[in-house]
Amino acid sequence: MVGNIVVNAILAAILFAAYSWTPWASLVLATLSALAFSHIFIFDRAFLEEIAKQGIDRLSLLIGAGISYVGVIVSIVALLVKQ
Repeated sequence: MVGNIVVNAILAAILFAAYSWTPWASLVLATLSALAFSHIFIFDRAFLEEIAKQGIDRLSLLIGAGISYVGVIVSIVALLVKQ
């Protein structure tokens, strides 16, 4: 459980650091992360079936995907506001 929280916190910290540098970097990293999570949700059904048995890991996966998608939205909004 603690490991899952740490991994999601590291993902959020990396996206925030990239956003602090430039919103473009955050957009690229968040998009790649969101695509990786989307690939798991869409194409890797065997992995999801295995994860479904473990509620905490599934929740961690959903939280990580949410962090990535929020990162994409925040980066896009920041880029639109700058112009």
